[in-house]
Amino acid sequence: DLSILQPDTSFCDFYFNKAIRKTSSLFESIFHIYSLVTNQSERNLFYLNSTGNKIGQMYQIYNDIYDDVLASEDERGDKSDWYSNLTILRSVALDSGTAKEKEIIKLSLSKHATKETFIQSRKILIQNKFMQPVKKILEEMAADLDINQHLLDESTIYTINNFKNWLAQSKFWNQNELVEAGY
Repeated sequence: DLSILQPDTSFCDFYFNKAIRKTSSLFESIFHIYSLVTNQSERNLFYLNSTGNKIGQMYQIYNDIYDDVLASEDERGDKSDWYSNLTILRSVALDSGTAKEKEIIKLSLSKHATKETFIQSRKILIQNKFMQPVKKILEEMAADLDINQHLLDESTIYTINNFKNWLAQSKFWNQNELVEAGY
């Protein structure tokens, strides 16, 4: 429900402060538990919590891109309802799209959305003007995940790298699909 949005809040701010919090908190919790199980120092605990949070945000953004642009109708499951959730691409479109684009995106978020609305919104979201800002956000997040080799022990660095590799393989899906989608 977008009515809870404060007048001076952008959709992207809302997305990062509210919508994405569930996934990033889940990933942060996973890293927190790992820190406790492996008896990490308080400094490492803080670092790992932050890393888990960032990876959770990246995972959610990749998942949003997939749902908005790449997923087939079959992958979206039983779609007697065609409305969508607020995603990063929809947030960017609502913040910077034309009046007509915003109207279609808002309709795609409502319970009155149809398959036609979903298809129209997908055509809007695949545009480079919306994909490029999201790509920039992801690149900045990835650069932020550089591991400080002096801060963590070897097994923790190994675990984080494996997690990052899993994320890249599992959620980048097929790189050609992203390229074809204009990303």
